[in-house]
Order: sequence, then structure tokens, then C-alpha cells
Amino acid sequence: MDLRDKIREFYLDKSGIRAILDSQYLQNRMTQESLAATTFYNAIQYSEWLKYKSFYPGRWAVEYTFLLTLFRIFEHHKFTNLLEFGLGQTSRMVHQYATFYNVSAITVEHDAEWIDFTRRDTHNAYPINVKVLPLETVNYNGHKTRTYQGIKTAFENQKFDFILVDGPFGSEHYSRSQIIQLAENNLAETFCIIIDDCNRIGEQETVAEVESLLKNNGTKYAIGKYYGLSDYVVICSENLKFLTSL
Repeated sequence: MDLRDKIREFYLDKSGIRAILDSQYLQNRMTQESLAATTFYNAIQYSEWLKYKSFYPGRWAVEYTFLLTLFRIFEHHKFTNLLEFGLGQTSRMVHQYATFYNVSAITVEHDAEWIDFTRRDTHNAYPINVKVLPLETVNYNGHKTRTYQGIKTAFENQKFDFILVDGPFGSEHYSRSQIIQLAENNLAETFCIIIDDCNRIGEQETVAEVESLLKNNGTKYAIGKYYGLSDYVVICSENLKFLTSL
């Protein structure tokens, strides 16, 4: 075997090891997701505020790990002004929570057909307050990113203590960048932000921008990174730092 054959064999072996590690990594995450599903349904079984308990995670929707974290956060702190980007499985929880505790919740969504489908799918059992905003492409730090049109005027002078970011569709860079603007102008003194799909570079860049903004504003905060089939991040004001370890 000459040197070229040895080099080729080395890289083939290395590739095989990588494939095995990737497979084990995926299996571990799937096992974690299965455990989260069981834990989630045990946790919500006797919930008084979450009356309708049907959820359908996966594919474009959030996973059970995310739903479990969201439920735990709602169980541990009372929020009064909630904002969500992207209508989906989390909306079923957000709006039942808001209805039960008689607090404000708004979900931003661009797709009117999806809104109609969701309301039919939930049999209009509880109100889902949706603000329809079209999508637009903007430039942020020299990169094109997809966001919602008219965010500044839609929420001018409003302060939110809870923001969930799972829309719009991801962008290659600074994905879902509307949260950067909201973190600067629309956060209550006590707040919690959840950003989904942080396994992707675009969302990671956005999280870094939010952190930089909070630091520049002198806002003390805590951050927790969660790993499921899709990764997500929880950023809270320092007085809610326990929410980053649920």
C-alpha cells in the first residue's frame, strides 16, 4: 500500500467514525425527545389552565422538549403581556394561558389560511389573538434576512414581559431579526425571551445580537441553552434566572 492509499484509507476510516458518532448523537436526542414527551404529558395531566391538551409536535412545529420547557416557565412565573412570532403548537399553550389568567397575548402570523386552519383545528375552543403582518426582506449587518413588516409601528410603546420567537421561516443570517429591535425598545423590566431553532447559524447570530444589545444597555440577564431535536435558547432578566435552568 503506497502513501496515497494509506491517506485514502485514513480518511475513509475517519468518515466512518464520524457517521457512527452522528448516528449515536441523533439516537441520544431522539431518546431525550421521547422522555420529554412522557414527562410533558405527565406534567400537564392535572393542569387547571391548560384545559385542551392535544399537541402535535414535530416537522415544522416545535418538539416536546420545547413544549415542556414552555409549560414549566408558565408554571413558575405569571406573565401579563405576551408576544409570539409564528402560529403553531406553542400558540395552543400561550393563548390558553392568557385566557385562563385574563392577560394579553398576541401571535404574529403572515399566513391567513394557516390562521383559519388552526382555529378550525382547535374548534375555536379558546380565543387565539392573531395580528397578521406580511413578510418582508430587510438588510441587517450587510445580510438579507426575512422578518415581519411593520413591527415598529405595530408594537410602538408596548412593553412585553414574554416573547416567543418561532417565526418567520429561517434566514441564513440574522434569522428572525425582529427580536433584536424588540429587545431594544419593547422589553419590560422583567422579561423572558425564547428563541427556537438555535442549532442554525442565523438564529445563533440573532441571539448574539440580542445579548450584545442587552449588555450595551446595562441590562442584567441570564441565558439557558437547551438541546433537543431542535435547539432553543431562553434569555431572562436576572431576577428570573431560575427560568433558564428548568
